[in-house]
Amino acid sequence: MALLDMMAEVGLTGGIGVLRCGASLTDVFAALGPAEDLGGIDEPRHGSHRFCYGDVEFITCRCRLVSTMGISTWHDAPLELPAPGSNTVVAFPSHMTYQQITSALDAIECRWWLDTRVPDTQRTVLTEPSADSWASFTFSTTDGCDGPVLDDPRLYKVNAWDVSHECPAVPVSLPQDG
Repeated sequence: MALLDMMAEVGLTGGIGVLRCGASLTDVFAALGPAEDLGGIDEPRHGSHRFCYGDVEFITCRCRLVSTMGISTWHDAPLELPAPGSNTVVAFPSHMTYQQITSALDAIECRWWLDTRVPDTQRTVLTEPSADSWASFTFSTTDGCDGPVLDDPRLYKVNAWDVSHECPAVPVSLPQDG
């Protein structure tokens, strides 16, 4: 799958392949293999937990459903993303632009709009993959902190998050990794 197709999929579905908001950690691990464990971020037992596959970081809630995911694209190194349908991480060129992303969203008829609450140094595109999730594509309008204004803003970060999930009670016997 091409990189722009993967980015458009985030806008349309809130994820890449099985790695999406609302997916169970068990299903993600079954499809992609174990992720790198970045540790807990909440209460010591049964709280939120961070994982990653290459440059895709995701957080599971205490019931081990993916609640957020993010992809940092600001760096000059190749972008490493999980290949849908396999347990491998694939490297892609990291630079994508506003025009490329919005064209990819348009090509799959993914409705998007600009977030007007961002500073002048950014441009943010929002999508609503479902009634329960959102996705955002944040672009830098300048080349570096004090650099010149870009004709076509560069993609800086992609995020998707679940907005309405409420965890059921979690048994004390449940292992930390779900």
